[in-house]
Amino acid sequence: MIKNFLLALCMGAFSANLYAVEYSKELIASAQKGNAQAQYELGQLIYHGKGITKDKKAGFAWMLESAEKGYVPAQISVGESYYWGIGTIKDKFKAVEWYQKASAQKSTNAIYLLSQAYIKGSGVQQNIPKGNQLRLQAAELSYVPAMIDLAQAYRTGESESKTAKDLNKSFYWYEKAANTGDRNAKLNLGLMYEEGEGTAQDNTKALKYYLEAAQKGESVAQFNICRFYFDGTHPLKQDYESAFQWCKSAALQDDYYAKLFLGRMYAKGLGVKKDQAMAVKWYKQVHDEDEAAAYIASSKQK
Repeated sequence: MIKNFLLALCMGAFSANLYAVEYSKELIASAQKGNAQAQYELGQLIYHGKGITKDKKAGFAWMLESAEKGYVPAQISVGESYYWGIGTIKDKFKAVEWYQKASAQKSTNAIYLLSQAYIKGSGVQQNIPKGNQLRLQAAELSYVPAMIDLAQAYRTGESESKTAKDLNKSFYWYEKAANTGDRNAKLNLGLMYEEGEGTAQDNTKALKYYLEAAQKGESVAQFNICRFYFDGTHPLKQDYESAFQWCKSAALQDDYYAKLFLGRMYAKGLGVKKDQAMAVKWYKQVHDEDEAAAYIASSKQK
């Protein structure tokens, strides 16, 4: 009854807006005829308000229709909606039921979500060994979030999943994830090479992965390249102008330490013309740092 009401609400209150989106006309017709993929895609449009008025409940109703037909992306979305209580009631047990249905169809995303449920005991009786086995399964099936999660667990030693610290295994999984092109994995692989964690210390390889991550927009990697240029860390020679450019890119993405370095570089004229106003601008954004606080205070006295 509720589902039918929501479907009616969707087609009634939002039909005008839906049909105003030209590319959705065929999509709506296909969804109305029962096409599971079309129902899911239409549900996503409504759920997220893409081109039409946002309505979480109506969007959820369409995705539920699709999920009940066995469409895996919809099953995962319905599970997530139940898990967080968005567009429907919050029910972690129902969320797990949908993850299980999707994982039965070999969805790596669902397998990973199910692993987290078992590790946390969220929506299902806690079973850490089973959760770890499922996370490993998802990672071995090349699901990047699972690979990175596993790498991080091994890197620090994760109490929640009772995973012992093992830097060699951490490096292995970061490298596997990095080989897929993931920028977060490339950043962390660079860090492990720089620190010699789980592998021989190698600044050249660290820089290689920092550059690859930075080119994908990873701000911490951009700052690390700035740091290499600033300090003249092998294999780079000290180059303040290059350091400034990389720091600026990172700072514009809100990287904390890049902002600190920019303040320092403007204050001292390193790689850029000395500019007190710009130094204060960047230092103010990291004013809790002693260096920044001291410069801001001294500039007020001039």
